[in-house]
Amino acid sequence: MLDTNGIEHELIERLGEGGQGVVFRTRDPGVLLKLSKVGLADARVQSWFHHVSWVARQPLTGLQIAVPVALIDNRHNPGYVMELMDGMEPLGRMLEQAAQALQEGEGLDSYRASGGVARRVRLLAKLARILAELHGRGLAYGDLSPANVFVSRSVDHDEVWLIDSDNISVSSRTGGRMIWTRQFGAPEILRGMSGINSLTDSWSFGILAFQLLTLIHPFKGDLVEDGVAELEEQALRGELPWIDHPREHANACSGGLPRTELLSLRLRTLFEQCFNAGREEPGARPSMAEWAEGFEAAAAMLAQCEPEDGCGSSFIYNPRACCPFCDTVIPAARHLRLRHVVFAPMTELGEGASEHDQWLATPDLLLLQHGYEVVLRSSPVGTSTYASSPARCRLRFDEQGLHLTPLSTLGLHVAKSNGGPLKALDKPFLFKREWQARATASIHLGDPTRTHSVWRFIW
Repeated sequence: MLDTNGIEHELIERLGEGGQGVVFRTRDPGVLLKLSKVGLADARVQSWFHHVSWVARQPLTGLQIAVPVALIDNRHNPGYVMELMDGMEPLGRMLEQAAQALQEGEGLDSYRASGGVARRVRLLAKLARILAELHGRGLAYGDLSPANVFVSRSVDHDEVWLIDSDNISVSSRTGGRMIWTRQFGAPEILRGMSGINSLTDSWSFGILAFQLLTLIHPFKGDLVEDGVAELEEQALRGELPWIDHPREHANACSGGLPRTELLSLRLRTLFEQCFNAGREEPGARPSMAEWAEGFEAAAAMLAQCEPEDGCGSSFIYNPRACCPFCDTVIPAARHLRLRHVVFAPMTELGEGASEHDQWLATPDLLLLQHGYEVVLRSSPVGTSTYASSPARCRLRFDEQGLHLTPLSTLGLHVAKSNGGPLKALDKPFLFKREWQARATASIHLGDPTRTHSVWRFIW
């Protein structure tokens, strides 16, 4: 296939097929082609081809979206060229393999082998952030499905890219283009009441995220799975309650992974918001920024069941520190839970303020297990500014204690106990094991005489 830049492309692998065309891998590393199955004589294909040209001119720089870099102006099979990182594969493969293994009684070996909960949460956090940034540029993605999300083939990496950028359109409440994958399309699209927009993207992301984590579709309960085909159509059109509806249990599901144990409260709340209130009222759905913040917060609380005593699975930390897959509890001495607060000096508070008013609790938490390390940034994980905020210090927890390594000159102080003196740090510092007295220690990020972030933990 010859593109408009005069480059010849040899097709070597068919990666996927949708209503608009087929995606192929080429012999050139990282280069994909999407070709229409119908020629330019068709008016709809002409419209699509013009839209591809429009997408290529949109402000997509810096987003991990495989945009058109050249057109295939072939009257029989028009299409376009896109560039993608090498070593990527469709997210659908991970989803299908794990779900099939569970259905065939092979357990969760495939789920764990593909990265378990931890990798899925990190991938979804990155995907949500890409879509949030796209929406921030006034554009909607459109046809979000596991076939259009590409992830690192290696489980040791969690890169995420979107392909099929020809679906991108101007984001609006009503939308214009009606393109979707049936299992992931928003009810208003399936009913013919709306085109694609940021709210339909939010719905599709919710379906994909729920299915990737729990291995079940949020609207395919036992009623749908055991019933006639028409029930599935009703479910996808939003005419049946979702499987975890708090009051309506007609479509409850006995399969998949246990959601209460598997998902954090924040994620369960987002799914409920999307699939309950958001089923009838699209404006009630979480924004993609809210989805991103929720999954980034979950990523900060990922725990690892220790293989010596348990199953080695990853999971989102829960108050019992208990693995949902084998019920093994992580010993208290093997993990630290840090809580984020904001501290304000009395000089910045109003008249009549007390010392208690100086500490403003936030919902943001961070888990650090024995043998692991994390980086603290100026903004806490789970906030919209986290990803772009500067790194302040690195924490590592091991048999010696808690190691702190400053990563900036913006100010770093520690206190060994609540109300204790602050110690300024400009070099590595160790909270020694022998200091442990079940006291509230703290790490202060910033000028202690001004309002600043603090991470508190029991030591």
